[in-house]
Amino acid sequence: MAIRYPLVVFAPNGGTTFVIQFSPATASPPLPTPMPEVDPDGRLAAPWRWGGHTIDIASGVVHFRFVNRVNDALWEDQVPFQQM
Repeated sequence: MAIRYPLVVFAPNGGTTFVIQFSPATASPPLPTPMPEVDPDGRLAAPWRWGGHTIDIASGVVHFRFVNRVNDALWEDQVPFQQM
């Protein structure tokens, strides 16, 4: 199956940063991952889980969603990026 670009790729530091991969050879600089609540180590707090993301190329924005495991609350935020 072919990979579709752009693609959001999380860094191995607990997901606190990510990059937008525009092609196999081109990616954005590390961008901060928005999080509704963090643990002391900076990672996503236990009550929350990843809820997905969408990339809006025209606006240059990634929309993030997180869901609270306890009460199903939805938290959303967005991060702008520059196209390379």
